[in-house]
Amino acid sequence: MSTSPDAAAPFDVVLEEREGALWVILEGDLDLAAAPDFSDALSLARRSDADGIVVDLRGLHFLDSTGLGVLVRACTSPDGTRIELIEGPPTVMQVLRISGLESELSFRPAA
Repeated sequence: MSTSPDAAAPFDVVLEEREGALWVILEGDLDLAAAPDFSDALSLARRSDADGIVVDLRGLHFLDSTGLGVLVRACTSPDGTRIELIEGPPTVMQVLRISGLESELSFRPAA
């Protein structure tokens, strides 16, 4: 079965330990349907004893306001200083720029 070009990309989130940090690796469309899975993964990561949490946005195809809200709430929480982001593709970064939040979030260079 073929999918239309407008079909949403399935969402997946993987937690992976790398050099003392817990990586939250995102893939697909982070939208209203996917936000609870992302929120659960971030909650689990924040409860860990990892030195830092890295949210890798490179695999996202789409980010809506619901997914953005989950991300911002986590980054601005009391333990949000542990969270760093890796920039995603231009369409995802545009959402952060338009919202005015790009400069409020902590980014690390992609390895």
